Amino acid sequence: MLHRWVRLQPENAIARYNLACCLTVCNKDMAALGTLRQALDLGYRDLALMTSDPDLERLHSHPTFVQLALELQPEN
Repeated sequence: MLHRWVRLQPENAIARYNLACCLTVCNKDMAALGTLRQALDLGYRDLALMTSDPDLERLHSHPTFVQLALELQPEN
């Protein structure tokens, strides 16, 4: 269903984020990280949710996830 949502709305950052969550739960970590990257590129900016979402918890220590989270940190 999420793949269809992404196909129908390819510019929807929320759809990409949710697909990344689903991919993580299905143990497709690299695909999830790539999809999360796409979500950020499309404008996803909810760092609080991304770093607390239990669906993404297993990715939190992955270097790519850490880099994505750093990109969303507000600049000081």
